[in-house]
Amino acid sequence: MTKVPNNRKEWEVNPLTGIGPLKLGMSRTELHTLLGEPEDSFQDGPEEPLTDTWFEEQLFVFYTATEAVDYIEVHGFRSKYLMLELAGKDVFTTKAGELVDHIEKKGMDAYLRESPELPYGYIFPGIALSLYRPFIPMEYEKDEQDDGHGKGHYFETLGLGVQGYFDEELN
Repeated sequence: MTKVPNNRKEWEVNPLTGIGPLKLGMSRTELHTLLGEPEDSFQDGPEEPLTDTWFEEQLFVFYTATEAVDYIEVHGFRSKYLMLELAGKDVFTTKAGELVDHIEKKGMDAYLRESPELPYGYIFPGIALSLYRPFIPMEYEKDEQDDGHGKGHYFETLGLGVQGYFDEELN
């Protein structure tokens, strides 16, 4: 089992480069040296590359067939392990609409307006970035208690891939 950190990791998201010390394109061996052995490793199918997880499945790292980091996914909403900052904003405590606007106003990229994932998921194909929330605010009653999902106001997952990761979404 991976050692649980004594303090929360605060990492900067750098599109097309990586998240904190995790770099897109680095080898699986390099990543294991950095983070220790993963808590779990699995394949989605017999021909699929491996995926490793750390921090109680709040960090997923996907690899290419040659075991280079291809995609990093962080489930960080209310995480006791990970905090991500993107262009000066905390990804998981900034309201979803505000974060999307911030990314666009910073000139980083525009989200894919024709995505079937909207309004739950936003894909920024030019910087291979995705943001996801399983619920949106209108799905909650005004006086309904928060069930741990922030009533849909915040993203729960950030994904970052290599250049061209979302090219299929554009076709």
